[in-house]
Amino acid sequence: MAGGSSAPREDDNLAVEVRRSAFEDLEEKLVWRKNAPLLYDLFALCDLEQTAQSVSWLPDVEDEPTKLAVGLRQKGCQRSKLLVLELTCLVDNESSEEPWKTWSIEDLGAVSGFGLKGMKDQAPLRTAVEFKMPSDANRIAACPTQASLLAVKGCCGNVFLYDCKSPEGSGGSEGSAGCKATLSEEKPVEGYALEWSPSDVHFLSTGGHDGLLSIWDVQAKSKLWSTKAHEGPLNDLCHSANGQQLVTLGEDHATVIWDIRSKSKASGFQVATEQLSVDWNLSESHLLLTGGKDGVLQIWDMRKVHTPFKSLKGHRGEVVQVKWCPSEVTDSGVPNHFLASACAGGQTILWNMSADEPNEDGEAPEVLFIHSGHHGAVNDFGLAPLDDFLFCSVAEDNLQLWQPAAVIMEEDECCESAAKRQRND
Repeated sequence: MAGGSSAPREDDNLAVEVRRSAFEDLEEKLVWRKNAPLLYDLFALCDLEQTAQSVSWLPDVEDEPTKLAVGLRQKGCQRSKLLVLELTCLVDNESSEEPWKTWSIEDLGAVSGFGLKGMKDQAPLRTAVEFKMPSDANRIAACPTQASLLAVKGCCGNVFLYDCKSPEGSGGSEGSAGCKATLSEEKPVEGYALEWSPSDVHFLSTGGHDGLLSIWDVQAKSKLWSTKAHEGPLNDLCHSANGQQLVTLGEDHATVIWDIRSKSKASGFQVATEQLSVDWNLSESHLLLTGGKDGVLQIWDMRKVHTPFKSLKGHRGEVVQVKWCPSEVTDSGVPNHFLASACAGGQTILWNMSADEPNEDGEAPEVLFIHSGHHGAVNDFGLAPLDDFLFCSVAEDNLQLWQPAAVIMEEDECCESAAKRQRND
């Protein structure tokens, strides 16, 4: 064989590329960590042992800590879980060259963050209640009128009801410790559509991959009404503010409005791209928000649905969740239309519909804030019901609690946020 060096092997080139990619990823994380205290008033990252699939804030109760529910996927021998977490934190006004702090929390693992500190030398989060589940929690819905009651749409197709104030349970399925009751279709199939009615405390609406829409009387544990809403999976649903109407989205590209009182279809329209998530504006009932597989948000004026009222582009993956933010009113009496969305590309974006000036970063004018703390697909997010822009987002890698900096939100006065107020002593 002739002497001399041989050409680089393909395996060597691949190893070099892997090392380069790892170095760039580490560098990006370090830059983000350095800049994060300038971008957020509050941030906490919790590395969970199991992937968080879903999240929901519980209604705020006076003189009680803020709570949120998180659904964890089954992993190996670890069962699917539903955790109810409490925020046990205060605002941290202490300035430091290194604002980041770390805590070790039983049942949660390592937590790191800034802008908050635990009360009485505690960590900023703690597990209040833990439920074992018979299947992964695809979606969690907290009852708006009974703060401790949770409905969970399992990947098995059943809906499980839990009361975090009486976790012993009574009428759940086998393997569902602490479950109060189980709502089951004749042929349960997987699905993600789940929401309580805002007008009747006992009514719960569900939908699955068989296209079936069902409305349940939770107190009677019976079905009130059911209909084939879509050809193929029913992706999401949402009630109007008065609870008299319901909108559903399907894989068949249809958006359908239902009249709950007459138990019939009121109207509907087809869209070019399949929509995955929907939310109805609570203060302006003619506005509907949807997010699609093409990564685009659509705002629809229900008085004329031939074309979207507005399209918002900025995501780098399919939009998995959309929500209108709690309504605010400007000095002129005109509502500020804030909304949020999350995508499979790892971003959660906060939008301001009243913005019309070009964005300095080349983003759409309406883009107010982009949360890029996750390095995996965002599965779900929620906004705290009373606190200004306090988010909890869950992804393949972790759970994150965050609040954009007040200066970014263009607040005139930087008063202490309700998100960081002292809940108890």
